[in-house]
Formats: sequence, structure tokens, C-alpha cells
Amino acid sequence: MRTRDLTAAVLATSLALALTGCSTAPNQTASASPTSPAPSASSAPSSPADTQAFLARNGLAGKDVKTIVSELDRTQDDKAKGLKGSVRQGELQLTDASGATAAVPIPADSFYLSMAPYVSRTHECFYHHLTGCQGELADKAMQVTITDAAGKTLVDEQVRTYANGFVGFWLPRDVTGTITVVYDGKTVKAPFATGATSPTCVATLQLA
Repeated sequence: MRTRDLTAAVLATSLALALTGCSTAPNQTASASPTSPAPSASSAPSSPADTQAFLARNGLAGKDVKTIVSELDRTQDDKAKGLKGSVRQGELQLTDASGATAAVPIPADSFYLSMAPYVSRTHECFYHHLTGCQGELADKAMQVTITDAAGKTLVDEQVRTYANGFVGFWLPRDVTGTITVVYDGKTVKAPFATGATSPTCVATLQLA
């Protein structure tokens, strides 16, 4: 009995940690390649009705998953309310202050990639947590270019990082390519991928 209770406590703690801050996938570290395989974690299934009720209770009624992700990533307001979100490859996992959870599917042709370029300080990150991850360079202007393996430009924008030090982009699913970031005379280039086992959080972009 004591063993079962201990196991349940460990599982509950693991779920709480997964939804409260930046996390790595099992056996992954911040130095892992963006194309390194990792298991695609998924939450327990929730019915469409349950999901819609959850969204309504948390002021997100009528919003699609891309809008929810973008809003939660850009603001710190929902962090104070206890609403947390974890971006996985195929869904957005949400939990609110009461502990209720919901999973909102991400379109099969889309992938959200959030990145936190840095100069001297970073953290381990694989799944991006919209109200938990914190990068070094908050509210900074930088140039971001993302090209696929065929040389097609997917992103070419002058952007400003959010209050959490990240900036995110909706990209096509199942592509590989190169990220280039220019900031304050410094540059970094790194590979990326948007497959079923790819990270949604890139915190290995050290500017030099």
C-alpha cells in the first residue's frame, strides 16, 4: 500500500513540474541537437465538450489554439492567474489554478517553435512552457530568419522578444532547416526541425 501511495505521489509531482516550468524530454538536455529524437508526450484524452468548458472558465472561449498559444506566450497576466500551458508537438496542454487540465489539438500541418536567443545565460528546455520558461533577453529587438532545407524562407522578420525572453513562430510541420538570429552585432545559426519528436523550445542559440 505504501509503495502504491509513493508511486502516485511521484507521478503527481512529475505532472506538476511538467506544467510549471521549462522542461526537457526524458533523457534530453539543453545541449541536445534540435533533431534528436524524443518521445512525444501527450496528456490524458479530454472530450471536445470538456475542453470547451475549460476554455470558457479561463476566459479563452472562442479562441483557436494558435491564438491561445500566442497570447499566453506574449503576456505574463495569465501566469498570475495560475493558468499554465505546455506546447507539445501535436497539442497544447493546459492546467488552471484549480488543477483542471485540457488538451487542445494543434493542426496537423502546423508546429509552434519558440526560441530564446541568449548571450551568457540559458536553461534546459525541450517542451516550451508558455507561462514558465524565462529567457535572458526579454523585450529585445532582433532579426530572425528561418529557412528550410531547400532554401525557402519561412521567416524573415525584425522581432521583439516577449517579456519571457522568447519569441515564437508557427512553422510548417515536418520540415528541417536553419535558424539565423542577429542581435546587437552578434549572430547565431543553428539547425531546427518540426517533426513528431522535435523540441518546441530552443534555448541553445548563443549569440557571439
